[in-house]
Amino acid sequence: MKINSYLGILAMCVLVMYALPTQAQTLDQHQIHSRSKVSNVIKAFYEPLNDIVVVQAKGLVRNNLPIQLLDAQKNVLQNKTIYQGSTIVFFDVQTLYEGSYTVVAQNGEPPQQITIEIRRQP
Repeated sequence: MKINSYLGILAMCVLVMYALPTQAQTLDQHQIHSRSKVSNVIKAFYEPLNDIVVVQAKGLVRNNLPIQLLDAQKNVLQNKTIYQGSTIVFFDVQTLYEGSYTVVAQNGEPPQQITIEIRRQP
Protein backbone atom coordinates (compact mmCIF):
# COMPACT_ATOMS: atom_id res chain seq x y z
CA MET A 1 0.00 0.00 0.00
CA LYS A 2 2.80 2.42 0.90
CA ILE A 3 4.62 1.78 -2.37
CA ASN A 4 1.49 2.64 -4.40
CA SER A 5 1.10 5.89 -2.42
CA TYR A 6 4.71 6.86 -3.09
CA LEU A 7 4.40 6.05 -6.77
CA GLY A 8 1.23 8.14 -6.98
CA ILE A 9 2.94 11.11 -5.33
CA LEU A 10 5.98 10.72 -7.59
CA ALA A 11 3.75 10.64 -10.69
CA MET A 12 1.96 13.81 -9.53
CA CYS A 13 5.29 15.60 -8.98
CA VAL A 14 6.47 14.67 -12.47
CA LEU A 15 3.22 15.84 -14.06
CA VAL A 16 3.30 19.16 -12.22
CA MET A 17 6.97 19.71 -13.07
CA TYR A 18 6.35 19.30 -16.80
CA ALA A 19 3.07 21.22 -16.77
CA LEU A 20 4.52 24.40 -15.29
CA PRO A 21 5.89 26.79 -17.92
CA THR A 22 9.46 27.97 -17.50
CA GLN A 23 11.31 30.85 -19.05
CA ALA A 24 13.39 28.40 -21.10
CA GLN A 25 10.20 27.02 -22.67
CA THR A 26 9.12 30.42 -23.98
CA LEU A 27 11.59 30.09 -26.87
CA ASP A 28 11.27 26.87 -28.78
CA GLN A 29 14.36 25.19 -30.22
CA HIS A 30 13.49 26.28 -33.77
CA GLN A 31 13.52 29.96 -32.76
CA ILE A 32 16.90 29.60 -31.04
CA HIS A 33 18.40 27.62 -33.93
CA SER A 34 17.11 30.07 -36.54
CA ARG A 35 18.74 33.02 -34.76
CA SER A 36 22.07 31.35 -34.05
CA LYS A 37 25.11 31.99 -36.19
CA VAL A 38 27.70 29.27 -36.61
CA SER A 39 31.45 29.17 -37.29
CA ASN A 40 33.80 26.18 -37.36
CA VAL A 41 34.42 26.41 -33.61
CA ILE A 42 31.47 28.21 -31.98
CA LYS A 43 27.84 29.19 -32.43
CA ALA A 44 26.33 32.33 -30.94
CA PHE A 45 22.98 34.09 -30.64
CA TYR A 46 21.33 37.00 -28.88
CA GLU A 47 18.74 35.87 -26.33
CA PRO A 48 16.33 38.80 -25.76
CA LEU A 49 14.47 37.39 -22.73
CA ASN A 50 17.55 37.70 -20.53
CA ASP A 51 19.38 40.30 -22.67
CA ILE A 52 22.45 38.12 -23.11
CA VAL A 53 24.59 36.84 -25.95
CA VAL A 54 25.12 33.08 -25.68
CA VAL A 55 28.30 31.59 -27.13
CA GLN A 56 28.62 27.81 -27.28
CA ALA A 57 31.57 25.75 -28.41
CA LYS A 58 30.77 23.08 -30.99
CA GLY A 59 32.35 20.45 -28.78
CA LEU A 60 34.05 19.99 -25.47
CA VAL A 61 36.81 22.59 -25.07
CA ARG A 62 40.19 20.90 -24.57
CA ASN A 63 42.13 24.15 -23.97
CA ASN A 64 40.79 27.43 -22.60
CA LEU A 65 39.08 29.30 -25.44
CA PRO A 66 39.19 33.13 -25.18
CA ILE A 67 36.05 34.83 -26.51
CA GLN A 68 35.70 38.57 -27.17
CA LEU A 69 32.67 40.77 -27.82
CA LEU A 70 33.49 43.64 -30.20
CA ASP A 71 31.49 46.67 -31.28
CA ALA A 72 31.12 47.86 -34.89
CA GLN A 73 34.44 49.77 -34.68
CA LYS A 74 36.18 46.53 -33.52
CA ASN A 75 36.71 47.84 -29.97
CA VAL A 76 36.80 45.06 -27.37
CA LEU A 77 33.79 45.48 -25.06
CA GLN A 78 34.02 42.29 -23.01
CA ASN A 79 36.38 39.34 -22.63
CA LYS A 80 35.25 35.88 -21.51
CA THR A 81 36.77 32.42 -21.57
CA ILE A 82 35.20 29.06 -22.26
CA TYR A 83 37.26 27.01 -19.86
CA GLN A 84 38.68 23.58 -20.54
CA GLY A 85 35.96 20.96 -20.11
CA SER A 86 33.18 23.53 -20.57
CA THR A 87 31.12 24.44 -23.64
CA ILE A 88 29.30 27.73 -23.01
CA VAL A 89 29.74 31.35 -21.95
CA PHE A 90 27.31 34.30 -21.64
CA PHE A 91 27.80 38.01 -22.30
CA ASP A 92 25.52 40.39 -20.39
CA VAL A 93 24.51 43.03 -22.97
CA GLN A 94 21.90 45.02 -21.01
CA THR A 95 24.02 48.18 -21.20
CA LEU A 96 24.76 47.93 -24.93
CA TYR A 97 22.85 49.78 -27.62
CA GLU A 98 20.97 47.98 -30.36
CA GLY A 99 23.11 47.18 -33.36
CA SER A 100 25.71 44.80 -34.76
CA TYR A 101 28.38 43.23 -32.59
CA THR A 102 31.06 40.67 -33.35
CA VAL A 103 31.88 37.60 -31.28
CA VAL A 104 35.48 36.42 -31.80
CA ALA A 105 36.91 33.04 -30.74
CA GLN A 106 40.68 33.22 -30.42
CA ASN A 107 41.44 29.60 -31.18
CA GLY A 108 44.19 30.06 -33.74
CA GLU A 109 44.74 31.64 -37.09
CA PRO A 110 42.51 33.13 -38.31
CA PRO A 111 40.21 33.85 -35.34
CA GLN A 112 36.60 32.70 -35.78
CA GLN A 113 34.14 35.63 -36.03
CA ILE A 114 30.36 35.77 -35.83
CA THR A 115 28.24 38.91 -36.22
CA ILE A 116 25.31 39.23 -33.81
CA GLU A 117 22.38 41.65 -34.09
CA ILE A 118 20.97 43.04 -30.85
CA ARG A 119 17.36 44.14 -31.39
CA ARG A 120 15.05 44.72 -28.46
CA GLN A 121 11.26 44.57 -28.57
CA PRO A 122 9.44 47.60 -27.09
